[in-house]
Amino acid sequence: MDLDQMAYRCPKAEVVETVRLEGYRLTFAAAGSGLATIFPEEGSHVDGVLWSLTGDCEKSLDLYEGYPDFYDKQEITVKNKGGREIKAIVYIMTKDYMQNFNPPGRSYLTGILKGCRQNQIPTEPILKAARKPPVPGQTQKSQPKKRKAGQER
Repeated sequence: MDLDQMAYRCPKAEVVETVRLEGYRLTFAAAGSGLATIFPEEGSHVDGVLWSLTGDCEKSLDLYEGYPDFYDKQEITVKNKGGREIKAIVYIMTKDYMQNFNPPGRSYLTGILKGCRQNQIPTEPILKAARKPPVPGQTQKSQPKKRKAGQER
């Protein structure tokens, strides 16, 4: 969503409008610092930016996103503010990498939040996703269980 990052990666890409993807939730996964991805979840939504891309832009994004190994591309339907449905392509992390919930690194998260502000998209859902427990089927690094005072080991 960061306009400056997209201008660098895909100079001919143009913002079309902000859109909403219903029935999906944002999460952060992969080893190390988490990277953004989405997964189906009834009752949830993800707000984002719809871009118009040239073929060269798409090839550039494919390389940047690690397509088809790290992220796959799927056709989805988003809605604009007027409720019109639009077919779009989205990058979704492959199952091999979506095994562990990991919060995003500070600079990565800052870039996403910057893109939200540039496109008038609320930042709170992003911050919430950065703290939210793993998605179904994911694992999280185990933390030692805290015991109450006087509880035996």
